[in-house]
Amino acid sequence: MQGLPFDTATQLIALGITLVAGFFFGLAARSGRSKWRDRYQDEELRHRTYRDETGAELRESQRRLRELETENARLRAATGATVVTPTRTVDPY
Repeated sequence: MQGLPFDTATQLIALGITLVAGFFFGLAARSGRSKWRDRYQDEELRHRTYRDETGAELRESQRRLRELETENARLRAATGATVVTPTRTVDPY
């Protein structure tokens, strides 16, 4: 095995400083990535919650619509098939 490529104390100190600086740069880069990952997960959770809420509202409105259509059909059958719509005049001004 050959000797180290660093011969002097100054070169070894420069290597140590470079390694420590690289370590701190790595820590700084990692913390920023974690922040964005957390923000992405929060946004994904808000989107999923919104989708679930609007889906529930849509299902509820469809259920209510079917209920009203059933009620309307029942009332039409009870009153007969003739439904008179009132006529009204519209004032153009």
